[in-house]
Amino acid sequence: MNPSSTQNAVDSSFARMSGEFISVGEALKLAPPFKGNKQEMLAFIWNVDTAFAVFNPEQEATLYKFVLTRISDEPSMAISHRNLDSWLELKQFLQNSYIEKSSNCLCTERSPKMSDIQRTKYSMYTMNPPDDEHNIARNM
Repeated sequence: MNPSSTQNAVDSSFARMSGEFISVGEALKLAPPFKGNKQEMLAFIWNVDTAFAVFNPEQEATLYKFVLTRISDEPSMAISHRNLDSWLELKQFLQNSYIEKSSNCLCTERSPKMSDIQRTKYSMYTMNPPDDEHNIARNM
């Protein structure tokens, strides 16, 4: 589990134990708009994961509908043609569609516009994607 996943699991466990969750409005502040830019995909996923980690699990379907409104342009069209019913399904679709993957090399070397920090995050993410921390945190 990467540090982001660990923090999300801790945040979710704390929110669940304290009974304090954030509102939809606060959760949406964590989710930046996404228009299909591959360089912004990891930040979008990590931020939405964080929003779900501190949001009331009983209302995740509502948050999921609002997260969909943060996605526009080509990704929105592609999503509308699929039957994606949860954040986990959407996240898997976005990862498969908008994150470049290569079997034996790091694709980040081909992208001169990426900063060193983005390259490092991308490399760490593609080599060791996070587990479904929402289910992990709920089962703690």
